Amino acid sequence: MLVKEEKTLQEIAESLVTECALTEEKPGKKGANRAAEKKERRDAEIRELKEILLLHGQDILFAPGMQQEKEFMQHGKVSVFEHSVGVALVCLMLAKKTGWKVDTRSLVRGSLLHDYFLYDWHDPHPEVGLHGFTHAGIAMENACRDFDLNEIEKDMIVRHMFPLNLKPPRYRESIILCIADKMAAACETFRIPYWEEVIRELREAG
Repeated sequence: MLVKEEKTLQEIAESLVTECALTEEKPGKKGANRAAEKKERRDAEIRELKEILLLHGQDILFAPGMQQEKEFMQHGKVSVFEHSVGVALVCLMLAKKTGWKVDTRSLVRGSLLHDYFLYDWHDPHPEVGLHGFTHAGIAMENACRDFDLNEIEKDMIVRHMFPLNLKPPRYRESIILCIADKMAAACETFRIPYWEEVIRELREAG
């Protein structure tokens, strides 16, 4: 069942990345009207996702550890904080697109904390080993220290690097995070803009 769900998510994620990468429509009244309508729908969706994010994750967003994440770069010029917010928004969007029944609160909190490792992974850290293989476990230890986590949130954090980490996700929320994390990383690495305004707004609010 989970394999089928992951395939569905991958297909949705690929179509959304492609949509983000498309150039704007050529000038013209009809094209301009379509573009304006599309922007209006997208802005409304972003406002809705932001409200859900703040409802369930405001305490995490403004916690000292998350504020510390602003100092560490994740992909290119994107900080770990910005990446985490972006991934949380993508998780909410994917859950909405699929119509799957999920624990929204856990989805928000697990995604915000999935990279809560609290160090600059670009600098050598021989004590933690290879970042790609170890940071999920470190993130979960830090998150459990600073927040009360349920089983879904723990699974999301510790297994979000699947298949690099061998244990597969146990919950729908964890599968959504796996796909959303890769989608956001691709956008950030190849400089495909996604929800920059709301991410910047939340970054500057702390």
